[in-house]
Amino acid sequence: MSPEAINDRPLHRASISEPRASARGWADGGGRALKGAVRFRRCGGTLRAIPGATLVAALLLAACGPRSGPAVPAPETLAEVCAAPRDEERPPLLTEAVPEDLREWLGSLIAPAATPAEARARAESALASFRALEDPTTVSSLGLGGMVLLYLQVLEAVWLLEPLWPADAVDPPAELAALLEPVYEGLRLPAIVSGGFVQQLGGVVVQLLAESDASGELIAAALQLLRILPDRARVLQRHVALPLVCDPGAPPDLALEALRHLADAAGDAGNWHEGLALQREIVRRAPENVDDAYELAVTAYRAGRVEDGDQAAADADALCGTDCDRRPASLERYAAAARVLEQGAADDPEARLALAAALEAVARNSEAKDLYETVASELPDDARPLTGLARLAMTEALDVAAALPLLESAGPDHRDADYYELLVACRAMTAFYVILPQLAQAPERAAELLGPTLASVHEAAAAYLEFQPARASVVLLLLEAVEQGMEGSSGLESDELVGRALQAVAERALDAAARFPDSPEVARLVVATALFAPTADEAFAALERPLPAELARDLDTAVRRAALFLHGILRWNEPGRADAARALIDDIPAEGLGVSWATLLRADLAAASWRLGAGATAEEARDAYLAAIADESLPAEQRARALNNLGVVLAALGDPAAAERLRRAEESSDEDYDIAQFNRLALAVSSPSPAAEALENLRAHMVEVSGDDGQPATMRRLAWRWLAWTAEREGKPDEARAFLESADALPTSPYFFDPLRADLGVLSRGEFQFGLGYSSLQGLVINLDTGSWLWLVVPPPG
Repeated sequence: MSPEAINDRPLHRASISEPRASARGWADGGGRALKGAVRFRRCGGTLRAIPGATLVAALLLAACGPRSGPAVPAPETLAEVCAAPRDEERPPLLTEAVPEDLREWLGSLIAPAATPAEARARAESALASFRALEDPTTVSSLGLGGMVLLYLQVLEAVWLLEPLWPADAVDPPAELAALLEPVYEGLRLPAIVSGGFVQQLGGVVVQLLAESDASGELIAAALQLLRILPDRARVLQRHVALPLVCDPGAPPDLALEALRHLADAAGDAGNWHEGLALQREIVRRAPENVDDAYELAVTAYRAGRVEDGDQAAADADALCGTDCDRRPASLERYAAAARVLEQGAADDPEARLALAAALEAVARNSEAKDLYETVASELPDDARPLTGLARLAMTEALDVAAALPLLESAGPDHRDADYYELLVACRAMTAFYVILPQLAQAPERAAELLGPTLASVHEAAAAYLEFQPARASVVLLLLEAVEQGMEGSSGLESDELVGRALQAVAERALDAAARFPDSPEVARLVVATALFAPTADEAFAALERPLPAELARDLDTAVRRAALFLHGILRWNEPGRADAARALIDDIPAEGLGVSWATLLRADLAAASWRLGAGATAEEARDAYLAAIADESLPAEQRARALNNLGVVLAALGDPAAAERLRRAEESSDEDYDIAQFNRLALAVSSPSPAAEALENLRAHMVEVSGDDGQPATMRRLAWRWLAWTAEREGKPDEARAFLESADALPTSPYFFDPLRADLGVLSRGEFQFGLGYSSLQGLVINLDTGSWLWLVVPPPG
């Protein structure tokens, strides 16, 4: 179990054994990404924690804490904001905080800019990449690791730009301010998002420093620098943004974006009235922007101004129109909370609980925490105040170590759905933080080490049945599969045990679907486990089962359902079901990345039909993959797969461009094993008279792959067959026979893990993973990650 992912997509799969069938637990703070350069409203945002070294966590967690409001009333109009006294001196720059030895190390990594123009150009390029994070589909395709790399690019931009700020100038030149303001805005974000991002960033820096044989003192200095950067960036962002906002002659677009940044920063700091004044100015300058109009309503509600919020919401609704779907789903929750805030002081514990919940609902977490602590002392047997404190610990910093003891010590009264949602999630995450590091050293002790923690999660989920029977049933089914998968085995290493366990889950998931036909969690489980059904007919029927209304437009479920159906066609050799697969692909919602996914899956279907000899031609598959890679929004890992498959199709057509496509796929793939490299080497010996060097390169690579126990069995089997081909070609029939025997001796799973049709040159990589997490907006969240993606491979001739 691992607490990793961004939004609802996995970043890195940390499995108990193979990356094919595993369980993981994760959490998010439940916030939301807002307009602009990746603005997250509060600590916890939409980032989930990534495990970092203990040292990193200890030093950096403090960078993600609650912010309290100012000690004096904030200005309430833009004119007052602009008239307030400003610093007469330039605030300390970020680069001025870099110690000399760390400065030398950074200078060795970052190529200097030859001219100011080059520095600006490189900074603009980094900002363009960073701004891509405004699109949530981009975030989901990057993963948190990709976001860290973009963040490091922005750090590089600071390194290049700040030396252009004259030492004797309080404000930067206008041209430089236009670049520095969004840079500082981006760098202040870790102060208000999950500590997991800061930990991951620190982990990357520690790794780089360790590779450079840096001293412990230098590593500590780097981590300290990362800890203070967000606050320094916040001060600098405000210093640079105010002249842009207050100068009537500033470029309108630049001033408006800086104004949005300032409004977000005011809200993050708890300066509600200043944030409201700034948001009003934003709406005045951009009266047709629906998102800005709704943000004004949200800001008013957060400030406790119900009348202002209601008016702003009505104005935004009128601007949005009857068919507009831009209205924030949380707006009513903010409005209800604001009405509680408007009532003012609470004079009894129940009223204080209601007020604390309202403050939490509008992300005024510091105030909510104070009230929860007060009520906890007043009502020691009541679980609700400690549940609220635990929820805040998760929302602000994903702090399971703080949240779980609060829940375990909560009184017996009012242990409700909120309580058990948190308890299930925190106990599951404990399995990652405490148990899995030990399992990495001793996988044979899985039952001994993981068993008690799984039992505690099981106990909490059983109690949760009373409140959310459908959701709790799914958790229990998955936990029972893990427990069954461990029986009699050393860890979760047996495909047979895991497959049998998931086969039982597949059968019971259909029973649960009959009892809870409207449950999205149960429907996702039916889709995720469909290929573990004992027969093809049962598997396809599960995948074609109508989805509940709540999942009708769910992109992730639609994509996985279509991909798994295609996997089933290949596994059971059922080309006659191609029309049904095509219908599922056509059902993929067109929003976000839906069009990209549908285009790629149509190409996969064409490739599978071609390989199965069932209608489609190689030319049709080629054209379909060309259309897929022409889509710039296609996620990077899927682009690598599409390039690989295109290369194999082109090779079959005798197109000389095949090698170049495979090379591009190899360069862009981040797989643990590189199928594109495998194919490129195989293609190099496919001519009637291959070069001796090409044969030797192929042989060396296949020896490496075939002997690597960490490689999937299917890839090892194919490598043995290529070695048999080379031996046969060299007139060594006995050696070739031994290689084929080695290939046949590798175990074959009866389940859908890694099936390979060597005769067709098709590899369909399958995996099943699940996660238990927590969202402050959604409660307990069950993440089911069943992947199955078609890879074309070059099999040995004959």
